Amino acid sequence: MVKDAVDGCGAIVNAAYFMSECAYIFPITPSSPMAEEVSALSEYKKLSMFGQPVMVKQMQSEGGAAGALHGALSEGTLATTFTGSQGLLLMLPNMYKMAGELLPCVIHIAARTIATHALSIFGDHADVYATRGCGFAFLCSSSVQECAHMAIAAHVAAVKASVPFGNFTDGFRTTHEVHKIDVPTAEQILQCVDWEAIKRFRNRALNPETPVQRGTAQNPDVFFQASEANNNHYWAVPRILEEEVFPKLKEVFGVTYRLFEYYGAPDAENVVVGMGSGIEVCREVIDFLLKENQKVGLVKVRLYRPFSVKHFVAALPTTVRRIAVLDRGKDPMAAGEPLFLDVSAALQEMGVQNVRVVGGRFGLSSKDFNPDMALAVMCNLASPTPKNHFTVGIVDDVTNTSLPITRHITTLPEGTRQCLLWGIGGDGTVGANKNAIKLIANNTDMHAQGYFAYDALKAGGLTVSHLRFGPTPFVAPYLINEADYVACHKTNYIERFNLLRALKPGGTFVLNCPWRTAEEMETNLPSRLRRAIAERRAQFFVIDATRIAKEAQIGPFVNNVLQAVFFFLSGVLDVGKAIELLKTSIKKMYKRKGPEVINKNMVAVDKSLDPAALVKIAYPESWAKLPEEPLVKIEPPEALRDYTRNILEPIGRYEGDEIPVSKFPLAGEVPTATAQLLKRGIATLVPHWLQETCIQCQRCSFVCPHAVIRSYWADPEEMSHAPKSWETKKAKKEGFQFRIQVSALDCTGCALCAETCPVHCLKMTPLEEEYPINKENIEFAKGIKPKPQLGDKKSVLGMGSQKPLFEFPGSCGGCGETPYVRLISQIFGERMCIAAATGCNTIWGGSFPLTPYCVNDAGEGPAWANSLFEDAAEYGYGIATGYRQRWQRLQKLVRTVVEDPTPVKGLTPDLRSALSDWLHDCKSYEKSRALRDRLRPLLASLEQGADERLVVMAQPENMRMWARTSFWIFGGDGFAYDIGYGGLDHVIANHEDINILILDTEVYSNTGGQRSKATQLAAQAKFAIGGKDTPKKDLGLMAMSYESVYVANIAMGADYQQTINALREAEEYPGPSIVIAYAPCTEHVYINGMRECMNSMKLAVECGYWINYRFNPALMLQGKNPLILDSKPPTRDQHEFLSTQGRFMALERENPEQAKMLQGMLRESTLRRVKRYQKLVKLYEPEPEGAAAVSPVAATAAAPQEPRLMVLYASETGNSEHAAQMVHDAANKAGLRCELSTLDAYDYAHLLSSERAVAVLVSSNANGIGSNGQQFLQWLEAPERPATLLSGVQVAFFGLGDSSFSTFQWVPNKVHARLQQLGAQFVHDRGYGDESKGGFEATLLPWCTEVLKKIAPIVSGAAVPTPKPVEAMKPSAPAPAPAPAVTSPTPAAAPAPAPAPAPAPQAMNDEERQRQALQATEAARARGTEFVRVAQDVYWVGAVDFNIRDFHGLDVPRGSSYNAFLVMGPNPALIDTVKAPFAQTLLANVEAIVDPQLIRYIVVNHAEQDHSSSLGVMMYAFPNAEVVCTKKTQESLLKIYHIPGFRSNSSNLAASFNANTARADASTWRYDLVESDKTKKLSDHQTLWFLATPMVHWPESMFTYLTEERVLFCMDAFGQHIATTERFDDEMPVLADLVETTRSYYANIFMPFGRNVASAVDALTKHLGTEKPAVLATAHGVMWRTHIDKVFALYRQWTAGDCLPKVTIVYDTMYGATEKMARAMYQGANEYRAEDGRRVAVFLLNAAATHPTVIANEVLDSVCIAWGSPALNNEALPTVAKALIYIKGLKPEKRCYVAFGSYGWTPKSIQTLDKTLKEEMKQEPIVSDGPIVVQFTPTEQVLRSCYEAGRRMATVAIQRGKSQPQQ
Repeated sequence: MVKDAVDGCGAIVNAAYFMSECAYIFPITPSSPMAEEVSALSEYKKLSMFGQPVMVKQMQSEGGAAGALHGALSEGTLATTFTGSQGLLLMLPNMYKMAGELLPCVIHIAARTIATHALSIFGDHADVYATRGCGFAFLCSSSVQECAHMAIAAHVAAVKASVPFGNFTDGFRTTHEVHKIDVPTAEQILQCVDWEAIKRFRNRALNPETPVQRGTAQNPDVFFQASEANNNHYWAVPRILEEEVFPKLKEVFGVTYRLFEYYGAPDAENVVVGMGSGIEVCREVIDFLLKENQKVGLVKVRLYRPFSVKHFVAALPTTVRRIAVLDRGKDPMAAGEPLFLDVSAALQEMGVQNVRVVGGRFGLSSKDFNPDMALAVMCNLASPTPKNHFTVGIVDDVTNTSLPITRHITTLPEGTRQCLLWGIGGDGTVGANKNAIKLIANNTDMHAQGYFAYDALKAGGLTVSHLRFGPTPFVAPYLINEADYVACHKTNYIERFNLLRALKPGGTFVLNCPWRTAEEMETNLPSRLRRAIAERRAQFFVIDATRIAKEAQIGPFVNNVLQAVFFFLSGVLDVGKAIELLKTSIKKMYKRKGPEVINKNMVAVDKSLDPAALVKIAYPESWAKLPEEPLVKIEPPEALRDYTRNILEPIGRYEGDEIPVSKFPLAGEVPTATAQLLKRGIATLVPHWLQETCIQCQRCSFVCPHAVIRSYWADPEEMSHAPKSWETKKAKKEGFQFRIQVSALDCTGCALCAETCPVHCLKMTPLEEEYPINKENIEFAKGIKPKPQLGDKKSVLGMGSQKPLFEFPGSCGGCGETPYVRLISQIFGERMCIAAATGCNTIWGGSFPLTPYCVNDAGEGPAWANSLFEDAAEYGYGIATGYRQRWQRLQKLVRTVVEDPTPVKGLTPDLRSALSDWLHDCKSYEKSRALRDRLRPLLASLEQGADERLVVMAQPENMRMWARTSFWIFGGDGFAYDIGYGGLDHVIANHEDINILILDTEVYSNTGGQRSKATQLAAQAKFAIGGKDTPKKDLGLMAMSYESVYVANIAMGADYQQTINALREAEEYPGPSIVIAYAPCTEHVYINGMRECMNSMKLAVECGYWINYRFNPALMLQGKNPLILDSKPPTRDQHEFLSTQGRFMALERENPEQAKMLQGMLRESTLRRVKRYQKLVKLYEPEPEGAAAVSPVAATAAAPQEPRLMVLYASETGNSEHAAQMVHDAANKAGLRCELSTLDAYDYAHLLSSERAVAVLVSSNANGIGSNGQQFLQWLEAPERPATLLSGVQVAFFGLGDSSFSTFQWVPNKVHARLQQLGAQFVHDRGYGDESKGGFEATLLPWCTEVLKKIAPIVSGAAVPTPKPVEAMKPSAPAPAPAPAVTSPTPAAAPAPAPAPAPAPQAMNDEERQRQALQATEAARARGTEFVRVAQDVYWVGAVDFNIRDFHGLDVPRGSSYNAFLVMGPNPALIDTVKAPFAQTLLANVEAIVDPQLIRYIVVNHAEQDHSSSLGVMMYAFPNAEVVCTKKTQESLLKIYHIPGFRSNSSNLAASFNANTARADASTWRYDLVESDKTKKLSDHQTLWFLATPMVHWPESMFTYLTEERVLFCMDAFGQHIATTERFDDEMPVLADLVETTRSYYANIFMPFGRNVASAVDALTKHLGTEKPAVLATAHGVMWRTHIDKVFALYRQWTAGDCLPKVTIVYDTMYGATEKMARAMYQGANEYRAEDGRRVAVFLLNAAATHPTVIANEVLDSVCIAWGSPALNNEALPTVAKALIYIKGLKPEKRCYVAFGSYGWTPKSIQTLDKTLKEEMKQEPIVSDGPIVVQFTPTEQVLRSCYEAGRRMATVAIQRGKSQPQQ
């Protein structure tokens, strides 16, 4: 056994992982750490007892995990899972099945409360009780040490008994308690395993060779009997545990366990029965009472199911007279709690009489159960009339079940030290304290324990660490109430909490604060705290840890500063040693963050030990006489007064345990708007408003996650009462003063507002400076009435005046989720009903007692409820459909009254009119609200005896239904993509008007960051620490497939207006809607913190990682395209986005090869997704009216119809955006086909050709044009734009600004002037908007009216502008080349359509052809950015094959490309062609640049079909071309393409597109034969030089060099097999990735031709002299232009046969013998160190699992290669033989080898293997006396020989290998 400090989860996993083959996991607190650790161990390849890593599979739900578990067991695989609470209940159906089928497994359960009136993530036994009847056996652990042993017992007993087990322990109290224990080793666990039982289990596996059938359907006549047939197995469990498993544990571990363990006096009369951690508390009390000679004892229940009455009664002392049964759970409708009933039944069944049994409940939801409470249970039991069905630990003043706590006792061993540390979530305190436990436990003989209590708030939540240390063992599973050491890490806690309540007299108190003298304490510490310090005679120390952390540049992380103080003052370790260990742990803790972070923390530790830093305060004795004062009181609104006093204040003081039952509301209902009451003051820095620079753009309040920063407009009356500090500026709204105010004590300090402000008018300032000067302002702001009339709910600017009905949530600082919810509450809050899926949104949105949802002045606000994680969709659906049923009944009732032909008593004309209007407008949210306000007074004043129908309408339940309710479902991606997807899919498939907001953080944020199906490829997450290797699920696309669901993808920071539009459209849509909101999360580990939240969203969209779009089916009914792609094509490098987040960058540091592979896959996946949506837009484009039906193919290919009016804007503050929206809305109302876009998001090419009219709106700001118009302005101002560029484009222009600024209209002036210069035709006078003169609306609306009058005839076709001259359009005409350039080929089975027949060659002389070619050359230069330009007048026109995986037997997992190049000039030349299936792509790329008839030459460097099989198509398409090649190449072409009489023509071109060797007759082509070292002139400044390169790697291979541009067309040399959108080496994100693919390419293609390659490079170098190529234009993969020297150096190394200090071991195995030998060799080589410390790289490759291509990669630069195989029919295994044959063909030279293997009959096959390596491959043996062979299983001696052979290989490799060239 090994001593270590671990938590309960780790203790369980130690056995669960080792004893399992598979694990099926799903995250649920508090079991998630077990699943995370198992997943991590699997990723790190830790071996189980079965000799392989555990296969870990994450499922979509706990139900899915149980189903997979059931399946694995059925197949004979030992599997496990981890769960608790609702998760266990979801597994219940499968648990019944597994038990009924006698399938042994273990479900490890962190026992947790089941949600009832409220959710609780904490621990009790409710879930175990709920599943106790399913047929599982249940074992219980009561301590961390027992967790380690019972996990083993459960796994062993399950297989022995053929019964599934639930192994449970108390969630949090035991699973998360860190304790020093004896950790079982693998060897010890193996001693406990019954391998024969495992064989019996495997023999029952489902297998077609021994088929059986399970899971049949049975009828009433037999089901009963069949179910009884299993009884003996169930009944055998107690015996197996008691007689076999537990004795084995004693033998191995020296610990005695019993099914029911008695402890206490042998003659005890009073006995407590219980299970779990609570019984350990009772054990301490029993020890205490035994010292008082009381006859007491306890029975610890270890095997809960099956409950063995025989063993239970046998455990009781015969003297027992009273039994108290403690249940950590509640069964409200039963005669008693479950364990109580079991005990009662056991006593009755065994005939035990005269024993009084009472039962009670304790510790629900991890409620603390301490010795005082356990003593109260014993006292109750000893009373003459013990109370039955009692509760303990609470004050029940309603049903009076609670036991009084009358005595305080201390039960811990002497010498135990107890420490309490008060921290704040995110300051590192908890992590540091866990580290302290481990340091003490692992470096002293002391016993150590740590438990950590949290509140539910995510930002700045309270954490209290309970640490114990002592020389004597203890369990003590309860909170500390007598502390020797108390530390407060957050200064403002001195006002909120009774910090010293638990401090012992004379104990130590450490306070993190800036004050250093007793005088400063007098001023700053509340008298209550000073009195407590003096009364307890505390040793009082202070340290300014916050300042030290700031100076050390580690932000808010004070953990290591205060950890050093802890070790200095606590005395648990020698200070010097403690600091040394602390620094060592810091290096380990921050290894992933790099040396800079490590060094900063080291500096912080050193500073904390400065004698001047830690100050002991000598306080006066008079402090003890200070008056007692209460903690800070909250002043709530009258409606919340009782709730605040009874509930909120005690919980806020951390005294919730003391609240009596009578104070709690029934059914878990709580009032809203309570988050405003608890002012926590958790921020270090808060924003300070600089009014002089503010431009009133409202962005700060728009992005604030916590609604703490808001805009206020004060009227003159309000200003007359303002405090002097209320500084304002003149509002843009006439008659008001404007101010931005921050609620400083509610701020989290995330700085998102300051980061977002375009003019930097917010400065982050220390809270202690900002709050005092703004305290009055904050209070005054509360009294300013909201003024929603000053803005609308349609724009960023308008949102500023709308009160959020969601404020101060408990979310993380900078949260990406809450800004969406706050925004929704501003738009719809007063009419919302929300069904929330359990997750982050229910924790920050519904953690008792704080509620962030609030109300408007009318008392209206969101109604919110949570059911479960998995059923939010169904729950919300039920709410909506239930409402609709009642609403329709009300409609029917109203209709009967309004349409009643007879007089209706009480129906006044006004009431009739209002009811009629309501029937007409009841579906309108706004109108129905107005009608409600009309109806309520009318119905409230009904006359006596009014018609019963009217009376019913006036009833309260109906009065609340006049205003239409907006129904919403909120949930995260875990809900929507995984566990709740089935329900969500069902809901959207039914046409119910309900809105779903998915807050997509791409992980399970609430449970700690586990991956979901929303997790993106390449991202690290828990359950995917090696990076997720599958793409993100496209939920939006799946929902769109119904075509009846509104779907939107939004990212607020990327496009504020699109976010607003999507949310409004979603609610307006009369059917189901889904809005998927990208939400950055702290789990993404942003390098610069969550202040980057909005910037990250913007970057995500700009690089294509996230796509913003809206799909509105309602538009289809209007004949419009329903899909609007709001994102423009990617313009930023994706790695720029990935590099901002640790979830991507950590993997780059830890496993760069894996990271680069996954990021490459992500890049390609992203591009495919962008293209998919672009194609969808075209697919949904409506057909023109009257158009004839076209085929789907033609419809897809058709160009989309563009809107006739385009409203374009550039905006920084939101004004232009708002104005543009107004113009857009007005145009749509006028019936004009109109679209809205930012200038940058618009395709400029359409500006030149498609629109009939364009409206441009631009505003000025201090920094120039808005950020979403900067690219447009650069394009517009480019000097090469011709003066006629915009001829015929009809433009209306409106400029916005503020004349109070010096920059008024300067940007609009510049843009307007440039539009004039380029020939734009203005349809109306320019418009001006001035914010200082009534706002832009004053002039915009008249301007818009006139513009639309003039535009209407143009866009309707009545007046068509004169078309622009062709010459003016040419420089900017769109090119079709980029799309086909990355298109994968159509599968061979489905031939692609042939291109249109090429026209016959036009008769033109050379002069005319060359003139047109030069024109095309100039045009291509002007449009150069549209193509892949290699050099001046040289373009890449090849194709990329993303789908290919097998290239002539080579493994190409990343695809490949076929590169071809077009050299423009008077005689255009195509350099090489592509594989036949890509002929159409090549042709399209060429045609985008030049007329095919102008092509003069096709240079063929290599005749192999992957480069020449489209020649037949090209020779037809380029009728004037000649083939330029060598004589050898011509001979090869004639032999490959020789169909007699075949002529390339349009009728048979299709065949050429899909055959690898296309049909053609090369004898019909025209040739221009060239020789090596000769040149050919294309023009006066274009010379081609040719170099024959025989056997590189075909006999006819040739290089072609474009001399003037220094471009080397090097055919297969220097290439790679990789499919990517990057074309050059410097565009690849990771150079090492490119080097590796180049190395693989060389190893598998050029290794046999190394000398030939070297000769070719030498000849090239000789010709060039000192000149170097500028570009290596390769035939496959990317081209080289920046790292040419590097690739030349690598080729010189490889062609020289130079190897690295590297060993490769290739093997396969049948029964494990050869593998053992291989691993011994690996160990020998891996452990070898040369005298200078050098070591070798060692690769262990299983030939059965490794493609020969990969083996070749490693053989290329390995000095030594070992080959191992068992014998099969006197030959090596086929897998090894195949690999050897492949490597033999590659002819590696100057290598050393070892041959080894096992055999059964004869070693001939291994001897043959040795002979092949030595004689045929000419390799040098490492072992002089022949191969290493063994018959059957290798002995220790043989393994030692293998080990020594490994060391010998390492020695030789270091001697002969050369160091790696620097990467």
